[in-house]
Amino acid sequence: SSSIFDSFDAAPQQRRQKSAAHHTSKANIDATYEVEKEQPLHIPNCPALWNEWRERLIHVVAARRFLRELARIISSFDGEPNDVTMVDFAQRNHPLIPTGAAEVLRTACDSEGLLNSIFKSLSELGTSFGIDETVILEQALELLLTTRMPRRLVFAVLLQCLLGRGDLAEDLVRDAASFQMNSSEFLGFSNDTIVDSRDTRYYTSSLWARRESSSVIWQLELCLWLFRGGA
Repeated sequence: SSSIFDSFDAAPQQRRQKSAAHHTSKANIDATYEVEKEQPLHIPNCPALWNEWRERLIHVVAARRFLRELARIISSFDGEPNDVTMVDFAQRNHPLIPTGAAEVLRTACDSEGLLNSIFKSLSELGTSFGIDETVILEQALELLLTTRMPRRLVFAVLLQCLLGRGDLAEDLVRDAASFQMNSSEFLGFSNDTIVDSRDTRYYTSSLWARRESSSVIWQLELCLWLFRGGA
């Protein structure tokens, strides 16, 4: 026979079914997560070349971080060359040397404090990556490619000094100065813009060489400033 309580019996059964289904789905999700955690990536026979690539990548990353830290330190005396577009340089909207050059050269170079800050950053990176400091310096020199990028002369000179190669640092400065003397001879023929009061084709064609020359000359001046400070 029917009862007035029959309608109250169905609701608890539905709730139990829903809760059971919820626990079942949650258990399935947990089981899926457990399966994923139980499958670590393991290569039993790792090729030796892969280990060499890994070591190489670690060296490159450490050298790049050291160069960024070195750029931060060098920027305090405008040692980082600023790239300027040829359009701005042709319109004479950019100074040939940094605006703070006079303030930098007026004060003496604190070579001891400069080298100590660089050594501190180098030692911290060597400890963090677990590699020798000399390896970081050698890799940084390789990344710079100073033979193709003479504008970063201050970087190369400081790296050679950190490696204890003062003779090579002097060779870098000497070669850069000699290259400027030999390549700047034709610039005298392109100064007719001063006489004609207009930009002639000779002056326009020499803009790239002028921009590079002004950057390298400032780098050479900073190297002499560092040398006078005892670096």
